[in-house]
Amino acid sequence: MTRTLFFLTALSAMLFALTAVLIRIELFAPGVSPLFQAADAIPDSAKFNRVTQFHALMGYLTTLLLGTTLAAAGREKGGLFAVPVMGLGMMLSALAFVATVLITWPVPDGGGGLAGWSLYPSDAQRPTSLFEAVTLMVNIDPFFTDVPMVALIQTLTLPASGLLTLSFYVLLSTQPKLRWVAVPGVVLTLVMVFVSTTWVLYADPVNTNALLLLPLFPFLAAACVRMTDDPPAWLVTLTLGVLCVIVLGVGLFAWADTLPVEGTQVGVAALYLYPLGLGWFALPALIQVRWGTRLPAPLIWTLPAAILTLLLLWTAPLFRTGLNGQPRGYIDYPDGLAADNMGATLATGVFVVGYLAIITLVRRSRT
Repeated sequence: MTRTLFFLTALSAMLFALTAVLIRIELFAPGVSPLFQAADAIPDSAKFNRVTQFHALMGYLTTLLLGTTLAAAGREKGGLFAVPVMGLGMMLSALAFVATVLITWPVPDGGGGLAGWSLYPSDAQRPTSLFEAVTLMVNIDPFFTDVPMVALIQTLTLPASGLLTLSFYVLLSTQPKLRWVAVPGVVLTLVMVFVSTTWVLYADPVNTNALLLLPLFPFLAAACVRMTDDPPAWLVTLTLGVLCVIVLGVGLFAWADTLPVEGTQVGVAALYLYPLGLGWFALPALIQVRWGTRLPAPLIWTLPAAILTLLLLWTAPLFRTGLNGQPRGYIDYPDGLAADNMGATLATGVFVVGYLAIITLVRRSRT
């Protein structure tokens, strides 16, 4: 079971990475590549939007499958709540897969999940300033103006990050003297997911995601206690990863409220940091908990720092483009953003190559 789930997780992660590269290649330079053009060379924004939606949904599916696989690994070691978390993860993964098909599947008019979406009505109305670009995108993109669509996409992030947190507690319960810490941790996680999901239509999505940082604090406190007594490699990776995500998340949520960044690339970068940020550390931890590792202790402690460096390198240019006003899901943009998008594209390539190198290193060190 664990091997099968690991294979599905790796496959979903590969699709997530592949679509990330496709998106960034499209945004490498001003103008629309043939990949996202209609037969008459007119920009086909529906195609681009399907890719970006598929990319986001693959991120959520990867996170759900990762949490399910971690729970399966915890079950092999006698972890508490492993079977219920596995069952919940399988159900949510199936729902995420169905949502992926419904949202990204092409329809007869070629519009896909957001049929009729268009970037700008004509070349004469192509934005000439960053302010016009943001205004135009928000006014004509149903991804932002249609509340049910926003609710669907946003709601998927809540159970995904919640399930991953639950799997952390399943693993933590396998450690000496920390078994029962999983009980309050699981309860707090479920309460925060329920509250966040209930509020998602009425509150800022940033604030609803911020609530899901709270269940990570008990895990971090208990894990730090275990870190003083020859901790396993997977716990070192998860603990340092959770610490990074909490620091970045708290700083991000406090900072985002002071800036007009709604609907821009800042939102994309924020999702890469949290809640999807937990997954970047959980995947190598999964390999370590399932198969063990022969890596020396200094290298084990260095791996999370390397992942964090790659993650910041990837998201920093996205933050810059967002602060300059570039909307998310944007197939074309004013020339003034060319340098930032080129930097973001190169950073994406560096992240993918560097992260694959880390995963390869961890896999080759298996015992």
